[in-house]
Amino acid sequence: ADVVEDLSDSTVSWLIEFYAPWAPQCLYLEPVLAELSLKYSSERLRFGKIDVSRWPALAKRYKISIRGENGNQLPTLIMFEQGKESGRIPHVYNDGKVAAGKYRKSDIVTAFALEERQAGKAVGNNGKKKTSGASLSSGGKKKK
Repeated sequence: ADVVEDLSDSTVSWLIEFYAPWAPQCLYLEPVLAELSLKYSSERLRFGKIDVSRWPALAKRYKISIRGENGNQLPTLIMFEQGKESGRIPHVYNDGKVAAGKYRKSDIVTAFALEERQAGKAVGNNGKKKTSGASLSSGGKKKK
């Protein structure tokens, strides 16, 4: 089955890497994502890759710049839950500016709550572990 069609399955979350084989950051991230997929893949969480140089319409559909006009968006990692985007690295602001992506293994595990997902814990729609009370918003600053 087509990965994009499978995204709407309500029982499975997908972490998809949108990449281009000519982008150095994508090449750097390849072994990291391979390791994460081996460790965290399950019946409830799957990993996939889409080469945006071969499928530019999918890049456009998910608002990923592949030419750099809105900053460096390759690779882009998107978590899909019940067919809807629930998290993304790098973040794209409303004005079109792109935040610097954090692609260290530990940052990806934290950003997409991979440990919690593996343990079967409930996660919120932003990929973070559900907690009671207030929660931090992405981009917000912690008070000390």
